[in-house]
Amino acid sequence: MHFIRALIASFIFALITFPDAYAQEDSSEAYWDYGFGVGAVHYEHYPASDQFSDLVLPAPTFQYRGKILRADDREGAHLYLLKAKDLTLEMSGVGYPALDSANNEARRGMDNLPWMLALGPQLVSRHIPYIELSLGAYQAITTDFDMTRFNGGIFEVQAQYTHDYEWMESQGKLSASVKWGTAELQELYYGVPADKATAERAAYITKDGLLSQDLTYSHNFKSGRLSWVVGASVGFYGQAANSDSPLHKSDMNVTGFAGMNYVLGESKKPAVPQEDTSGLINRIKQRRDLREY
Repeated sequence: MHFIRALIASFIFALITFPDAYAQEDSSEAYWDYGFGVGAVHYEHYPASDQFSDLVLPAPTFQYRGKILRADDREGAHLYLLKAKDLTLEMSGVGYPALDSANNEARRGMDNLPWMLALGPQLVSRHIPYIELSLGAYQAITTDFDMTRFNGGIFEVQAQYTHDYEWMESQGKLSASVKWGTAELQELYYGVPADKATAERAAYITKDGLLSQDLTYSHNFKSGRLSWVVGASVGFYGQAANSDSPLHKSDMNVTGFAGMNYVLGESKKPAVPQEDTSGLINRIKQRRDLREY
């Protein structure tokens, strides 16, 4: 967590040092912009692990606020497939980092964990003000960059509450989610093949079922060209389907993240307002109707 504390301290220093430069900037958003950012995360080695790692990563950034695709540090990433008044079908997903098993006591001697990205459709309801309810079904894809394969699926139900604050154009988001995983997906994290079993780690065959229950809070701030986010997440694993696996080491984990972005340049064209966004299927249908007309 010391990396995250240092990053947060740098955010505060930036605000104290450069307030006048940011105060004069136009607060309207551009269609796209590019800049430079740095992110820090304190994360668990895998769901229900009792070991953690810290990562700090500087990187160039690009934000886009179009009619179908939107990706920025306030709204997150959205690819709208189909959009109605208060209901959208979007592409979404979740992911977990790779792990060298030599760095984890419970997995020592086992195969390394690959990168995992799960992508798929997510149905989102915004009928209730300030609240989003979503249901997603994602296909997991794993890779170690030598071999890539489909690796089961994840199903997620989520509720998110968002509140905007006038102070520094800040925004708070509180979300609660429940994830289920197929046996093939959970085999990655909790399965123990017979040839990898030891006296302390019995062989284990995974089953379908509950993967995790998560509670996450994040807070975004913006001042001119500078924006940053801090947040924390609590994962609950006590009722997970494979909690009896010898690789299930913790019933609750707390992780944290922080990030900062400074916009270096942007388009003159303004962003598409959120109320004017549309789904890819909607656009295809509109163009077909125009041709027929």
